[in-house]
Amino acid sequence: MILDWSWAARGHAAVDVAFLVGGSTPVAQRFGRYVDFVQAWHAVLIANGVENYSLDDAWYDWRLAALRCMTAGDAMHGFASSDAASTRVALFMDDAIQRHAAFALELEAWRALPDASVFAAP
Repeated sequence: MILDWSWAARGHAAVDVAFLVGGSTPVAQRFGRYVDFVQAWHAVLIANGVENYSLDDAWYDWRLAALRCMTAGDAMHGFASSDAASTRVALFMDDAIQRHAAFALELEAWRALPDASVFAAP
């Protein structure tokens, strides 16, 4: 069981789970386990009364959340680059940025984006 109280707020559950898995779990421990993660997360939601939420919806939300979590890297980079940040903090932030980016790639998060061809000029 994991209790994660970091940045406790009301919001989209997939973002919180993706932030935890993508940013706090080393790549070697999570790589190849995404099907297990998403299926387990989805099963818990359904068991606790969430209705009309398919496994495909859960995958979409995880991928979209992985993209959202990459934006945290921008904020982390700004903080880690400040004069107030110690070398240890900067290295931690750099690692978190790399984990979130790898997570988005591993989940093929781009699949959650709309078809870009609809935005093409006529």
